Amino acid sequence: MVNGVVRIEWAVKNVSSPLVDISILYSDTNGTIWRPLAQNILDGQTTYLWDTTSLGDGTHYLLKVVATDEEGCISSGVSAGPFVIYNNLLKAWLTFPTPGCLIIYDKVIMPLLTPTIVVGSMRVAVSTMCGLPVDTVEFYLNGVLKFNDTQPPYQWLCNEWSFGRCSVEIVAHDCQGTRVADMADVWFFNMPRFEH
Repeated sequence: MVNGVVRIEWAVKNVSSPLVDISILYSDTNGTIWRPLAQNILDGQTTYLWDTTSLGDGTHYLLKVVATDEEGCISSGVSAGPFVIYNNLLKAWLTFPTPGCLIIYDKVIMPLLTPTIVVGSMRVAVSTMCGLPVDTVEFYLNGVLKFNDTQPPYQWLCNEWSFGRCSVEIVAHDCQGTRVADMADVWFFNMPRFEH
């Protein structure tokens, strides 16, 4: 996995006549389509700094270095296999219950100067931003895994019995194994057997 500015290195061997051009190409389609990255690199140069931040995140990138000598002979080499560009790293955060509010049966009633108070079942909602696919969002109540959501919008309706302070935590996972968590303490009062 690469991000930011990365160094590309290559070696040119067994050259019988002087090189007139070294070019670098990249593919984000696993080699189906090649696009120019750098051209007319000086003979003798064996490194190039590549700023990947202008490219989209993806899992099918390849690099190709092409050397041409003054007799027109062309030689090339391709990176060992596809690699991942990942600049827009996973971010995930709780969007509901709203911090510092009184929430009764999923409606925000008023702002509070205390931690959030939830009366009735509690909807837990999450927003994510990621350049690669999000695999799953896990929902925890007091450290116990309660629900996994694999499709946006990521949310869980908690209708568990509760009378007091509890912690709500979410853990989002992307397709590369990155984990990001967010957490909130809430006062949660819910007695599902007695709801109408």
